[in-house]
Amino acid sequence: MPTIATRRILLRSAFLSATAASLLAALLPVVASASDLPSLPDAFFGRPARNLPRAAMTPAPAYFMTPEYKANYGLAQINAADAYALGLSGKGVLVAVVDSGIDLTHPEFAGRLSPLSRNFGFDLPGPNDILDRDTTSHGTHVAGTIAAAKDGRGMHGVAYNAEILALRAITPSGGDTAAAIRYASEQGAKVLNGSYGPVYPALTLPDGSPNPDYSLVPIQPYHIDGTSAEVSAIRQAGASDMVMVFAAGNEREDQPVIARNPTGAAFYPAIRPENADKNLYVFLDGNDNQINASRLDYSDLQPYTLAVVAVDRDRKIASFSNYCGIAAAWCLAAPGVGILSTVTAANGSSPTEPYNLSSGTSMAAPHVAGAAALVREAFPFMTAPQVVQSILTTATDLGSPEIYGWGLLNVGKAVRGPGQFVQTFDVDTKGYSATFGNDITGVGGLVKRGEGRLELSGRNTYAGGTSVIGGTLALNGSITSAVSVGQQGTLRGTGSIEAGLFSAGTVMPGNSPGTLFVKGPVNFGGTNRFVLDIDGTGTGNGAGNYSRLAAQTASGHVFVDGRIAPVLRGIAGDASNSFTPVSGTAFRVLVAEGGLSGSFSGLDQPADGLPANARFDALYGATGLSLVLTPGSYAALAGLNGNASSVARALDSVRPAAGTRPDANRQEVFDALYTAASGALPGALSSLSGQSYADARMAMMNAQRTVSAALDQRLTAGWSSRYDRLTGLGAASYASLGSAPAESGRVQPAREGTLWGQALYGFGRTSGDANGAGSSFGLAGAMIGAETAAFGTGTIGAALGYTRSNEDPKADAAGGVALDNYSLATYGRVDFGALTLRGSVGASYGKTDIRRTIQFGNAQRGAHGEADSYGFFGTAVAGYRLATLAGLDLSPEAGISLHHSRQDGLTETQAGAFALTLRGQNQTSARSLAGARLSTPVAGDAKLRLDLKAYWSHEFADNVAVLQASLLGAGVVTRSPGAARDGAVIGASLSGFVTPQIEVAGSYDGDLRLGATTHRFSFQAMTRW
Repeated sequence: MPTIATRRILLRSAFLSATAASLLAALLPVVASASDLPSLPDAFFGRPARNLPRAAMTPAPAYFMTPEYKANYGLAQINAADAYALGLSGKGVLVAVVDSGIDLTHPEFAGRLSPLSRNFGFDLPGPNDILDRDTTSHGTHVAGTIAAAKDGRGMHGVAYNAEILALRAITPSGGDTAAAIRYASEQGAKVLNGSYGPVYPALTLPDGSPNPDYSLVPIQPYHIDGTSAEVSAIRQAGASDMVMVFAAGNEREDQPVIARNPTGAAFYPAIRPENADKNLYVFLDGNDNQINASRLDYSDLQPYTLAVVAVDRDRKIASFSNYCGIAAAWCLAAPGVGILSTVTAANGSSPTEPYNLSSGTSMAAPHVAGAAALVREAFPFMTAPQVVQSILTTATDLGSPEIYGWGLLNVGKAVRGPGQFVQTFDVDTKGYSATFGNDITGVGGLVKRGEGRLELSGRNTYAGGTSVIGGTLALNGSITSAVSVGQQGTLRGTGSIEAGLFSAGTVMPGNSPGTLFVKGPVNFGGTNRFVLDIDGTGTGNGAGNYSRLAAQTASGHVFVDGRIAPVLRGIAGDASNSFTPVSGTAFRVLVAEGGLSGSFSGLDQPADGLPANARFDALYGATGLSLVLTPGSYAALAGLNGNASSVARALDSVRPAAGTRPDANRQEVFDALYTAASGALPGALSSLSGQSYADARMAMMNAQRTVSAALDQRLTAGWSSRYDRLTGLGAASYASLGSAPAESGRVQPAREGTLWGQALYGFGRTSGDANGAGSSFGLAGAMIGAETAAFGTGTIGAALGYTRSNEDPKADAAGGVALDNYSLATYGRVDFGALTLRGSVGASYGKTDIRRTIQFGNAQRGAHGEADSYGFFGTAVAGYRLATLAGLDLSPEAGISLHHSRQDGLTETQAGAFALTLRGQNQTSARSLAGARLSTPVAGDAKLRLDLKAYWSHEFADNVAVLQASLLGAGVVTRSPGAARDGAVIGASLSGFVTPQIEVAGSYDGDLRLGATTHRFSFQAMTRW
């Protein structure tokens, strides 16, 4: 094997002949001054989230296709204008150029060269002398392709605002490229271009004659010392997060065997144990003796390295360019034939135009280096390997990977992020906001960590899943693999996950309000926060809408845990931030077509934007969840009566914690309650109180008093005539009417017994008060009794009675109360001269049937309750009969009455969770009576007598019925409307004899007091024996 010199020199560049001067003149028209261009933002893509969106700041790609842009066809070939339209120019990125130096006086580099530029050449011009002395202006040409200014002259570089760190290391005397690379890493360069490599025997000499020393090189030789030093420097550069771009070599015409692969630094990552025996390379010591290279492993350089082959205008591999070969995994193609760029004045197309054409992989590599600067500007948080992957995986496929590697550089796509995840793409956004806008494929997955926001806007089919460890991932495109969100991560957006979602962090649909779609199962862990922007009642995106998560397939079962957090103010995007919901408004924020299970542990109320006394609650359904605005406290609502307030307090005490799933009973009640309109709530709460049961207790008292009044009517109606009869005056009086027996002049003996019957009818009403609504009632019944003379001038008897009361409570328009009351009583009267004593005692049994309707919102329930009641009653009246004229009797009277009942406890049926449970309870009425009774014949007719009465009555005991009940286990105290304790009792009766044995009477009794009135009518008939 011939000895091959491994001194690092420039790759051979095929310059065009001088006859191309006329062509160059045509390529260099005067274009608009850079001052005529619009002011572009310092950054858009990849800058902190506070920056303005690109659409409002930068023009379309066509705007950038100026003559200066078109002067280098390579810019169009790599779609550079698409990158410029995103506001990118390479600003802020330091690009190291290890080459032959640079023309310091060239106007394209004015203000563009780093003062840290250094010389590492062995020709010793001085450490700060970076002047390009190369006869081909190689370094100047390369630097211009990377970063020549966009100044309206000549051409401009790929990254026309990048800063150049010129490192002169390629000289005729050689140079220390390893030291240059180490220096670049120490100065913070983020991209390095190395358009250099080893030299091999050429077929011809520079003058075109055959090379007598030519030999075909079958294998790449490397000196271990020089290579190890450069590899060590590259490793250091990799550790400093530098992207390293190396030309693949121009050996294919002269050395076709080794040209099947890149040479030099572009080849280094292929040096690894598995390739040691493939006849690709050999290593030599300082004496050019071959050494064992089987354990050499430079594969760790691959993540930071880009090898570049050259293509022509037609995107075909250049005739001189090496192939990607074994380096296909880190290799791509770029324009490298006839590239116009900056040169020294001596090498320009004319003394005033320091530009010229050149060809070689040396010209292709700087296109990639400039692209790397744009990608680093776009994504300042990306590591060098991630920049490399973004450039490689977005390349345009040109065919055989052995020739083109990943394909042709497409910087317009690379600045939109990777096109493929070849392995896990673990990215820390470090507080920046950026977008991956490509359709990402591949076997790998995405890990998003760190502060900042990363948006995915493409149709992504990568298989490795997505993990959001930190910061925000905004999905505005789609993902076909599973997504997981860590505790410090946030997922939001309006895109679609076509697989499952697990979150232990924050899920926040929309970018402003919007809907995030999931086609697989959803699992919210215990640390998850489900944050929802609410800016209106619409279900679209942006202002006037609210956020939703929609799992819209049969496999989209959703399990929830953690907390839910609606937001009304401070919403990002175009939200109005002025929407204030009203009570009862529901927002279906979670759609779960595959079913919903689990429960949020709580709800974080909005910090601002809620109305007074309001909060959000959650409605759990079989296939979704809604947020609904509800009163913060039902007891604090305005317009509640006493009974509604009692229910409200009870409900507040058992109300589920906001956001949690209640048990079945509470869910039945509160789901209906939550959706009721605010205006319906006072009536709805009142309907839950069970006031009908309190009204029924008062109805039982009224039924007892009706029986007592009927008995008193029996003891008083026409009593003066009976008194006369008992004293022997009745027959004479009757005879005077011309109907007495023949013995009318003789006193007839009094009959000893009487049978009687009485028909009863009554009605009345109670007025509503602060406790509750009023009611009206009707009553009908009958009594029968028998009595006999006793005590000489008195009588004693017994009676049976039945009444049916029907109550129509205004508190329950669709319900009612039916009370069947059965009574057994004894009664009597005795006269001691002018003094009269009368009274009755009895017992009663009642059966109450109550049907009430509970309705609010869309809920309606019919509740039914039956209860037995037992009671006793008694009355006592004393009167004094005053002597009056013309048969007129006046009796001042005073009395007392006691009525008592106990109603059994019950639990309502048919109402589900709305049912009340009532305790057994007592009701007592104790009244005094003071007034007078007047009795007189009607028009002097002894057969007819009119009795009138008027009393003042005072209630000493219960003037309201107090109901002790429970709803959902919480105590509810319900009161019937109260009646005034003082009232008037009035009455009138008309009685008379049909025959000496049959007497009839009709009567009216009224109990009149503020808040309650009762009217009773009766008709009785009696016969004597």
